[in-house]
Amino acid sequence: MALRSIRVVLLAFVAAAALPACAACPKDWYLWDPCPTAWGKRPAAAAAKDVQKLPDNLPPVTITSQPGDGAWAEFNRQGFMTVVNFRTAGEGVDVSGDPVVSHGMEYFHIPVEGANVTAADADALAKILAGSGNQRVLLYCSSGNRAAGVWAAYLGRHHGVSADTAVAAGNAAGISKDKVRDAVRSAIAAD
Repeated sequence: MALRSIRVVLLAFVAAAALPACAACPKDWYLWDPCPTAWGKRPAAAAAKDVQKLPDNLPPVTITSQPGDGAWAEFNRQGFMTVVNFRTAGEGVDVSGDPVVSHGMEYFHIPVEGANVTAADADALAKILAGSGNQRVLLYCSSGNRAAGVWAAYLGRHHGVSADTAVAAGNAAGISKDKVRDAVRSAIAAD
């Protein structure tokens, strides 16, 4: 069921890649989930064939860039129950989670510095997802790059997905830097 959810989201994304997310979004921002704000820039062509290789028991996860302050109520309305922030305090953003918690969602912070996605980050995400009760989970960072990287490392470490397939899924979800791809491969291979 979760794989179907991810496939549907990614295939809908591919089909709607040329559409702006809303009237307020720049023309180069793309639909990810219905929302009142711009979510994140995504590649114009997701690797849908690689998504077909993912296991069926994945949690319902959405990956995005930094949401706007007014987006939290909409996330809650859409059924998100858990939010994971991969930004660091050094980025000059609020990492307390107060805006998320005030809208009735559970908040977790896994700071990922630059492209340094680690096995520990993927393992921390696995614990959060295991406790999410298969409810919708939002993963974000400034651009979606690190969030997609930790998700990809999680796929490899906790679902037996090959590094190539995990990186392809991460690319479709928002990895945009080779350093993150390399870090994902290292995190998957780590003991």
